[in-house]
Amino acid sequence: MKTLLALLFILMLSACSDCEDCVDYEINELKGIVNESGSDVEITFYMENSEMEGTFMTVIKDGDSFMFVDTSRGWNVLWCQCGLYVNGCNSAMIDVKIKILGDSTKCISFIGPVKDEKTDIRVIDSYKKVGEPVSTTGGNVQAYEYIISPNLLKQVGSCK
Repeated sequence: MKTLLALLFILMLSACSDCEDCVDYEINELKGIVNESGSDVEITFYMENSEMEGTFMTVIKDGDSFMFVDTSRGWNVLWCQCGLYVNGCNSAMIDVKIKILGDSTKCISFIGPVKDEKTDIRVIDSYKKVGEPVSTTGGNVQAYEYIISPNLLKQVGSCK
């Protein structure tokens, strides 16, 4: 009986100890957008069927950034680990339109089905990792940013 209790005690201690071999859960965190395009841009987020339902717009000057979550404004952009979705990865995507300021006829829209995962702002594959993951309880948080680059602006078309 004492051997069984000692074995149980050892098992409980080992279960509570830090595991150096354990694989931590990776948590993707979409931080926001960095404008490196050479032009000021206006971004419109179309969030339907969500707590923050509506259309939200912001201007990002060249060289500036926009954070998806910011307590200083009355709205935030909904995101989840896989991208910009209304309510989790299996829900509707948030539609986004980027308009080049100074030339109101030029836009790039990300509406409907994803056409290119490497450029669509709604998909995490189009984001760039920022720094090293930060360890937290239960996982490592990896931050991501979307970069509006001159190459992205080469894909603009007419605004609809």
